[in-house]
Amino acid sequence: MLLPLFIGGCAINKDFFLHEKDEFAQIDTADICHAVYFLGNSDKVKLGRSPTGHLLSRQMEQSGKESTLILLGNNSLRNTSIKLDSSRRGLAKLTLLKYRYDFFNSLKGPYFAVLGPHEWANGSRYGMNNARILEEILDDELQAGDIIRPSGGCPGPDEVKIGSDIVLLLIDTQWLFHSWDKPKEEDGCDAAGKMDFYVNLQDAIKRNYNKKIIVAGYHSLAGNGRHGGYFPAKSHFIPLPVLGSLDIGLRSWLGNPYDMANPNYQVFIKTMKDIFREHKDIIYLSAHEKTLEHHKTDHMHFLNS
Repeated sequence: MLLPLFIGGCAINKDFFLHEKDEFAQIDTADICHAVYFLGNSDKVKLGRSPTGHLLSRQMEQSGKESTLILLGNNSLRNTSIKLDSSRRGLAKLTLLKYRYDFFNSLKGPYFAVLGPHEWANGSRYGMNNARILEEILDDELQAGDIIRPSGGCPGPDEVKIGSDIVLLLIDTQWLFHSWDKPKEEDGCDAAGKMDFYVNLQDAIKRNYNKKIIVAGYHSLAGNGRHGGYFPAKSHFIPLPVLGSLDIGLRSWLGNPYDMANPNYQVFIKTMKDIFREHKDIIYLSAHEKTLEHHKTDHMHFLNS
C-alpha cells in the first residue's frame, strides 16, 4: 500500500510517497535486458535485517548477473568521521563498515557507490579526507574493489558501460556543494572548478548520444519533500508555533545551502537540466529528497530514492 503525503493541508499535483510497504512482485525477466537498482540514505538502516534489505536481496537474486546496484550517497556511516587507527572507536567503525559492505558484496551483480554529505563528514572541513579514507578502507581493508565512483573525491563523471546500449554516468555532486578543500586537477581530477565539471558532463552525454543514459548523483533536481519546500503540518509547531512557521517560510523561499530554493542550488538545477535537454532520453537518479518520487519533464526523468 502506498501512502500519499499531503503537506500543510494542500494537495500537491505530483506523485510521491513515504513509508511505502515493501512488496515483492515476480518479474518477467524475458522482457528485461538489465535491471538497475538504486538505494540512498541507508546509513542508519541495518540492511541485513531490514525489510528493504530482504527485498533488495530477493529482487537482485531474481535478476541475477544482469543487474546493477547504485548506492546514491549516505550509505556508509551516519554522522561520523572515519579514521584509520587501532583505537576501540576506530575498530568499531571498521566493523560496522565491514558488516554493511559485506551485505552489498553478497548481492548478485556489480554495485557502485557515489558519495553524499555523510561520506564527506557532513560537509565539514574534514570532508575530503573522510571521503578518501572511506575509499581506502573499502579498497584495502574490506576488499570491496573499485566501488566508489568517481574515485579520489573527484566530481566525475565516471562512465560505466552496461552492454552496448546503456551507460551510467556516476557523479559526486557533494563536490559541487562542498565549501572546504576538495580535490582538483593537481590531485588527479578532470575539473578545476564547477564549470569544468559541467563541461565534462556535457561532453560525456554528447559522446553517448546513441545510448540510454542514466546519471546518478546524490543531490536531487526536483522534490516534494523538505528540501523542495514542502513540510508536514506538525513542522509549523517545531520548536514552537510561529517560530516553526518562520523557519519553514525561510527554507521555502531562500533555503539553506542544501535546499532547492537556495540561489546556488537553483544554479545547479538549471545547469543540469540544460545539459540533460541535449539528450533525447535521460534518467537522473538521486537520494537527497528522502521520498519516493518520479518527476518527468519533456524527455527527462528524475527519480528520488
